Amino acid sequence: MAEAEAVPETYELARIGTFLSCFPSAFGCPRQGLAAPSVRGRIQLAKWMQGGNHFLSGLEAFSHIWVTFLFDKNKHSSASFSSSSFLKPTVRPPWLAGDDGRRGTRGVFATRSPHRPNPLGLTLCRLDYVDHDAATVYVSGVDVIDGSAVLDIKPYHPVDSVAKTEDLRFANWLPEPRASAEVTWSGQALDELLSLQKLCQFYPDSRDQCLEELLLFLRTSIEEVIGGLTPQSRQSKKENSNYWVMDFDSLSVVFRSEGRRLLRLCEYKAGSAKDCQRSGCRS
Repeated sequence: MAEAEAVPETYELARIGTFLSCFPSAFGCPRQGLAAPSVRGRIQLAKWMQGGNHFLSGLEAFSHIWVTFLFDKNKHSSASFSSSSFLKPTVRPPWLAGDDGRRGTRGVFATRSPHRPNPLGLTLCRLDYVDHDAATVYVSGVDVIDGSAVLDIKPYHPVDSVAKTEDLRFANWLPEPRASAEVTWSGQALDELLSLQKLCQFYPDSRDQCLEELLLFLRTSIEEVIGGLTPQSRQSKKENSNYWVMDFDSLSVVFRSEGRRLLRLCEYKAGSAKDCQRSGCRS
């Protein structure tokens, strides 16, 4: 008698909210949110959780929170439970590339890839403000795509950290932590930042009480993201091109990969990045 095919045991989970962020696409999202601590986002609780505002009661006593979310905005995650990908045991991490550019493989559980049997993400964010009336949590240090489903929020406690750094180890194919690259701005890009800042959804928002340094804060956020990009970040890079386009908040940012120089900015709209890039390449 043939052995029955193994099937996974499944569970139902409720979406508790939506993660709203500065990243309409994966390109530009930091590999770790706290590597870009100025980048903003907010979590809007689902309507079924908003009555009475008790779910968030006491959360403001903490400085940081853990957020469990779905990689449902990742272009491959919609097939994560398909028969062709559910049991796919290996992935090709971008860091695991040889001199010929070909990537090696590792077991999916030895990586932090979003392409997993269960496409769950876990991120640590700084908690800036809790709006109980609007059932909204304002956070910084964000590495999540706009619109991602949120499954849980938990407060961070120091016991969550590793007590002794000498106890830490990681695979030798991963790079050592490094400082972000320096980012420079063209005069045109700075002028456009000043004129387009009013279009942004997160700079300012409800957490802001003082607006005097907001432009500098927005500039710092963009620099943290672009300065942290790696050679493996190629989602919006044309082959044999030194010009990249990153969409951030309500802006499309054109920059030269060599030297990390920002050339120009334009308003982000669907399909506007190519026009912005063409104009930037003439700068």
